[in-house]
Amino acid sequence: MPRLTGASKPDAPEFRDYPGHRVALLEIEPYGGSIVLHLCEDIRAAFEESGLKGDLASVAEAFTWMSSARMDVHVFYPEGPTVGTIAHESLHAVTEVLTKAGIEFCDHTEEVWAYHLQNVCDHTIDFAMEVKNIVKNKALTKNKPARRVKTSATQA
Repeated sequence: MPRLTGASKPDAPEFRDYPGHRVALLEIEPYGGSIVLHLCEDIRAAFEESGLKGDLASVAEAFTWMSSARMDVHVFYPEGPTVGTIAHESLHAVTEVLTKAGIEFCDHTEEVWAYHLQNVCDHTIDFAMEVKNIVKNKALTKNKPARRVKTSATQA
């Protein structure tokens, strides 16, 4: 099972927690991609606060944003996302990372896809539950470093 750490990926931008905007980093190994999870009170404000660029005109409850230059995927959720929303956005995120890594979905790669989808969903649910508890206890802290998780297909 991947470990949670407070360290940042050396070549990745530093993402930090802010009041009403919590961040966790999932590294998808060995593909070099990462998924940055954002749980926020206002997903539009959190997107702008993160310094990312894009058109948010069609954004609904949650959304997934892929960097064109890197293997980074950002997933923005409202606080307290449903399991269905987590599964939906996790599939988008895993698809972005694995497709960009050249791993197309087929009979031979199905287990790799399923493994990463499960890990992203599990960690997102754990993170959302942790944030819900923190919000409930009003313990959001300013500028806390992002959490970090490493996943690897070899752990399957």
